[in-house]
Amino acid sequence: MPSDIQEGDFIYHFPDSFKVMRPCECKYYTQDWQTFAVGKNQPGNAETDFVAFDTSEKKLWLIEVKDYRRHPRSKTAEIGLEFARKCRDTLSLLAALQVSPWAHAKKDKTSENDKASDEFQKMKSIQCILHIEIPPAKQKGVSLSSIKDSVRRHLRRLDPKVKVGTASQISHLLPFTIELKP
Repeated sequence: MPSDIQEGDFIYHFPDSFKVMRPCECKYYTQDWQTFAVGKNQPGNAETDFVAFDTSEKKLWLIEVKDYRRHPRSKTAEIGLEFARKCRDTLSLLAALQVSPWAHAKKDKTSENDKASDEFQKMKSIQCILHIEIPPAKQKGVSLSSIKDSVRRHLRRLDPKVKVGTASQISHLLPFTIELKP
């Protein structure tokens, strides 16, 4: 059965071969992993909006959605660095879900998130996607080209072919579809 995931104004349609999870809905993440290693001037873990695993290709997709069409970006952190951190933290979560006794104790065998996380250990490749929407009128000082450069610079060791762009720019590069919610 295909999976549909809504994030903001967009719906992502994944084929049958995909297992999809939202880290923010994972009990272990929200109760333990998000605050792991928090200290003075050390923020907790962050997560990508969702993780998709193509079981036929054994490819893991880390997907982050940024939609600034209505509200401009207020964070001062560089988008490329923020996305790289979220990818790193999400991968550490996936590893912890496999080995941590705390994570095993909190697994819900009926949860689609927990079922999907069991599949991720089979990955053979990874693809990072930053779907970003910036309306031309609000792009003052924000260049999609500079965002792409930043993301590629920060993620080149994990994914040298990271995809960055609007839905219309990246849709033809993906094995799933992105639709603007009606």
